[in-house]
Amino acid sequence: MTYKAHFVNTGTFKNQFAYSHCVLPISVGQQYHQGEYLEAIISLVNRHFRSCTIIICDVLQRHTLQLLHNELEQIAYNRSLDQGQQWLRENQCYLNQIKHLNGIHHWLDWLSTEQFVKQLAVTEELYQSNASIKSTFDESVNLIVKRLTPRLKHNYTLETVKLACLTYIKEECSIMPLWVTENFHFEVYPSQRVPAMAAIYDHLVKPNYPNCLRWVRLNLRSIPNKLNQQTNADLQPAFAQRNDETNDDKCHELKASEIRR
Repeated sequence: MTYKAHFVNTGTFKNQFAYSHCVLPISVGQQYHQGEYLEAIISLVNRHFRSCTIIICDVLQRHTLQLLHNELEQIAYNRSLDQGQQWLRENQCYLNQIKHLNGIHHWLDWLSTEQFVKQLAVTEELYQSNASIKSTFDESVNLIVKRLTPRLKHNYTLETVKLACLTYIKEECSIMPLWVTENFHFEVYPSQRVPAMAAIYDHLVKPNYPNCLRWVRLNLRSIPNKLNQQTNADLQPAFAQRNDETNDDKCHELKASEIRR
């Protein structure tokens, strides 16, 4: 492993981790949720939490995939399903390392339910009637638009891009409250909650379920590879000896720089 994950500002509730069940939502396509990055996150979860559930947020990505590939909604939907399955195949070996895995779910496990339809109506009502909530949604949309726009290869109006991002946010904010029935005590993710998600949590979840879905942010950092360090240490004397034999300072500097890479 060349990366290490650590919690950020967990406060006093870190003491509760050992008795708690966490959920790890997976943003399909994000580097921090695959390969060695994912392995580092799972290692952290294993050390601290009693159990863990994985949610692959694949179909949620159809809203942005439709823009990125300039394709019909159904094609983007199918693409998101395929990418979710591909992610699972490529990262199953890391998921197998989870000591107490409660389950692996896909976005459709909630999107296809009647409960989601009802919750989406609640979210829509809040967006239309609560100025503070609407402000956080608009702020979140602007954040996504800013990240997404440089990746778009087709000419869309700003209104089109914003509408797709707003639909994305409303869907995400409508599914998150449904997770309270799963008794997820903590939600673990490598960044802060977007403003809209934080507002919906404070408005709908926290008042009735204060011990559910508390946000735990983590960071990832690279760590030195001990094998590479040992290899470099073994090589350095050989280059030093070569420098003594040839008395070529320039050659020695070149080889030393190669070692550092």
